[in-house]
Amino acid sequence: MNSYADTQVIECARLHSEEAKSNNNENFALWTNNLTDIVHLAAGDVVSMQGAMISERGAGQSTSIEIKGIDLGPQKTFEFINLSGVEEDSSCPSGFKRIDANLSTKQVNIRDDTAVFTISYYISANGENYIQLPRRFWWNGSLSPPSDNWANADTIATHGRSWFDPFNSSSGDTTSRRYTLRKEYYQQSYEQHTALKNNGDRYTLMVRDTTFFKSDATNLSDDIPVKYMRDPENAIYRTYKELKEITLEKGFNSPEYIADDITRQLQKVSENNTFEIRTDKDITDNGHLPGFPVPIHRTYETETYKAFNVAGIQDENMSANFDAWLSQTNNASMTQEGVDYISNYQYVACKRPELYETGRLINMEWSSPENVYTGIRGCEMRKSWGAVGSNVDANRIHLKVRYDKDACDKFKAFFDAQDIYPEIWDMFNDPENRYGAENQNESRWIHINQQNNTRITDGTTDQAQLGWSGYYNPSTRETPPTATTQEQFSSFVLPITYDESQKDTFYNAPNQGKGERTYGCIGESDGFMVLFPTPTNGYNSIAWTQLSAQSDPDNDLVVPAGQRIGFDMHFSAPALGWLLPFSGITPQPQEFQGNSLNLVSTSTARNSNASVMKDYSLKPYKYRSKLYIGADAPRLQWDGTHFGFSDLHTAINRGNDFRAQTPYGGGADIGNAQSLTDNADDVVYKINPKEQYTNWTPVRMPYVSNYLSYLNASNNVSESYVAEGMNENLEPWIIYDSLCGIFITDFNLSESEWEGTIFDRLGFSYKQFHNPTSTRLSRIDYNNANDLSLITTNSEVNEGDTKIYYQNMFKAPMFKNQLPLSQILNNVSTDASVVNNFVWYPEIVQKTESIVIKADNLPTRMIRGYYAIRTNILQEPHFVGGKVDNTELPIIAICDKINGDGDFYFQAESNLEFTITKPLRLASITCSIHDPDGSYANTSEQNTVLFKITRQKNVTFNVVEELLQEQQPNQQKPN
Repeated sequence: MNSYADTQVIECARLHSEEAKSNNNENFALWTNNLTDIVHLAAGDVVSMQGAMISERGAGQSTSIEIKGIDLGPQKTFEFINLSGVEEDSSCPSGFKRIDANLSTKQVNIRDDTAVFTISYYISANGENYIQLPRRFWWNGSLSPPSDNWANADTIATHGRSWFDPFNSSSGDTTSRRYTLRKEYYQQSYEQHTALKNNGDRYTLMVRDTTFFKSDATNLSDDIPVKYMRDPENAIYRTYKELKEITLEKGFNSPEYIADDITRQLQKVSENNTFEIRTDKDITDNGHLPGFPVPIHRTYETETYKAFNVAGIQDENMSANFDAWLSQTNNASMTQEGVDYISNYQYVACKRPELYETGRLINMEWSSPENVYTGIRGCEMRKSWGAVGSNVDANRIHLKVRYDKDACDKFKAFFDAQDIYPEIWDMFNDPENRYGAENQNESRWIHINQQNNTRITDGTTDQAQLGWSGYYNPSTRETPPTATTQEQFSSFVLPITYDESQKDTFYNAPNQGKGERTYGCIGESDGFMVLFPTPTNGYNSIAWTQLSAQSDPDNDLVVPAGQRIGFDMHFSAPALGWLLPFSGITPQPQEFQGNSLNLVSTSTARNSNASVMKDYSLKPYKYRSKLYIGADAPRLQWDGTHFGFSDLHTAINRGNDFRAQTPYGGGADIGNAQSLTDNADDVVYKINPKEQYTNWTPVRMPYVSNYLSYLNASNNVSESYVAEGMNENLEPWIIYDSLCGIFITDFNLSESEWEGTIFDRLGFSYKQFHNPTSTRLSRIDYNNANDLSLITTNSEVNEGDTKIYYQNMFKAPMFKNQLPLSQILNNVSTDASVVNNFVWYPEIVQKTESIVIKADNLPTRMIRGYYAIRTNILQEPHFVGGKVDNTELPIIAICDKINGDGDFYFQAESNLEFTITKPLRLASITCSIHDPDGSYANTSEQNTVLFKITRQKNVTFNVVEELLQEQQPNQQKPN
């Protein structure tokens, strides 16, 4: 008898499975094939995999990146701002009579195919489209000609600048000024005013909790503070944050596809709207008819670039709007003019928003049975600070705040936020400020009023605020003040003692004798909080002397009980810095011999032979109160080896001259018409940019006229030069390269939770986005691009660019290694009306591109090296190890990810064979494809697995001989 191997191959294709027949596409990695005949397996039969074709999209691409599409485990809560419009109104550019900004949360499962993060927005302090705060009003429509708004200097009386000045104290006092960071301010020649530097710093957008746009809006009267508490700052502002979710298709994706797909999602158009309005006369005349709406503007918004409601000019007499809001006494009948004023403040921009968001929460006061939030009023001193009199303490500052963990935690958050901005300690170490020097590791700070409550109010001391923005003066003070006699009621930065070794320790009852300080700063007395002045700025120091003298000139022995202390929420608060985003649209643009005034009014010409319908015309400037803010073209780049973020800012372009192609003659102060600039759309950075009149803001007042410089005394125009100057309110030699942008602010993940996320797969490390010493103010270069806390970009500046900085007088770069310089143009003209000299800075315009925030690591291309093929043909598991309790079906073979082509991985015949130990009948075969961790693989419906069954069979070729052999043993032998 001979034997042979009987081989049977069974095809198990997902396309022919029962799931495919019933359109069950829930899981392509698990399927069952019914067999046409029952397969009988006997003990001793051998089964194995003959071959496999595992289909997964992109499997055959050599550089593909694998995305599983699974939950990674953590569930995180993200915070963001939800804007809620109340009472829709088509006549408002905002679309609503009221908009509420609510702090919202969302729980998100962290997945490997979804990136979840928050973004915030910022504007750049480049001298365009913002107003420095605090400010009373802007634009003066009574000036004649209106162009004086461009040509005149900014003043308190004429243009609404606030009475506040960070370096102006009481009349005649030149020794006690100590308010804020001197290096962040510059001095203007007119009225000796000081203002924040326009140096390109990023100011983060913050949104007001409630903003009204119509005087008949619901709850308006309930939300108007009493007269002496009506500062625009008397509200809650929060950093405006949006929650973003970016998803990738599971499976294998090429790096180019991933980069393009994420870029598309970041740049996706989310909304586009046309705003149009009908005049009152049109509505009256045409009643129920469609009428003649005037189209004002059309806005397009993307996921990262939006048209925000910003400040505008609702009335040519803006001072009347200001008076209507600040002076209105009848809260129930606030005028539309007053609402127009306060609506400008829906969004503001803060230089150091972390200080505001944590600082405002320490403003509380004990009102049994709990500490109550007091907002703009701040805290109150429970005892006098000094050594003379009753209820005084020279060594501690007593707060009217009950000592408990919740209150201490709020103070700790504020003290921790101060670590982000170590430059604030420069004010204590600046000898011009006359503080005692302080060390950041041994001190923290709070704000305190320089004046007592009676001196900063009209006598109603319960309305006293911490800080002062100079919108109005207390009725007990000089009225009207002048620039040289104006007293300053702003707050003062006071250092307090800090023990870093106790920064995370809370004491139920801190023992002062043992030096115990909750969170390094806070003590307790009679159940209330106390803080400890530093040795160099405590009792009897120059700082204390200044405060006690200012608080009450008649009693300079103490800083009195009741003095406001805590965190100053005013826009004048030292160490913060605030801007108001502004549309830049004015009632009357800069004139070209008066002709541009025709641009002010507009009307519809529909159905009227294109003629102007004056009866229905209006001035649209008052509705143009929007501004695009964000990143207009953010990108995820792939350079062939690494991913990287770029263009998270809206870059500056070369642009055209404001006089380009004008048909009007200019003259010496404006210059003649200019041709279009070649390559005007180039992305560039600018140094010492020449003056442009493309948008108006008081920040740039006075706008610089171009000067005609004569080369000789004959005033021969042919021997003259039009000198184009830089606005004197800008900073020379500063790089201006962005209008605005976004921060990627929060991934909300710990370092251990980072592993397996999209950004981890793309090669971005946790540490490159979580540097605690980096701030939103840091300029990004290749020294810190991979060591950030908030992700944004700016232009790339190369060392080689410096060769073009040295120029001749006519903007021609010399390509030398000399340092650039400024010059004064001396005018030799004998004409007394001609300016005698002119400060000239070379305008430097250099083509550039965005810096790239490149991933630290190469992307993880393959995270699972093989597939495990399981089947019910086997009855017992033969593989050990791997994930526990994941043996639903035994593994019969492994398909490695070596042989990939197209969308398949191929596996040849397996050398693993399994012997059947007991009889088995199969009417169907179940097959499943798994990743090494036991989870189902991301396969498609094209999967096919071939199984081989081998049986050993005996065969007879000579039947007679075999029968005789079988009978022979039974025959008996002869006797």
